[in-house]
Amino acid sequence: MSNTDSTQGLYSLSTKEIYTEAKSIFQDFFRNQTPLNTFKLSITLYHLMEWIEQSESSNDTAKRLVNELRSYEFYEILKTVANTSKHFHLTRKSSPSHDQVVVEGFRIGQSVMGERFGQVNLAIDFNSKEVWLREVFAYVLGKYADYFEDSESIYPLEN
Repeated sequence: MSNTDSTQGLYSLSTKEIYTEAKSIFQDFFRNQTPLNTFKLSITLYHLMEWIEQSESSNDTAKRLVNELRSYEFYEILKTVANTSKHFHLTRKSSPSHDQVVVEGFRIGQSVMGERFGQVNLAIDFNSKEVWLREVFAYVLGKYADYFEDSESIYPLEN
């Protein structure tokens, strides 16, 4: 019988299904970095960690994953973007906000295979450094891919 306890997850949704959806959303985001794709992806990636932490708390691999993600130097960016997506207005006390930056065009050293020359990349000004959301999302999703032993690329196969 599937889960009907409203205090534990959402029906029978599994962490693996959430990961698979996050990967699909990332591929959409990679092709088209819109605020809506950012909204969907940031919330999914951020909350997947909480699901893994709570549902698989006795699993040492899950504990390592959570520790790695929380110690990631740009974890705060994911947290801030997810919270901004969830709350609309943030107070600096509850979660620091960072300036949002739109970067247009292909950039040597930052752009990756598959991006277009006129690509729009969304970024955050984090401690006086422009950090592209694609890089943050790809790092986090890559950690989830390792955790779920998904050997397929997180990037779209075609644009």
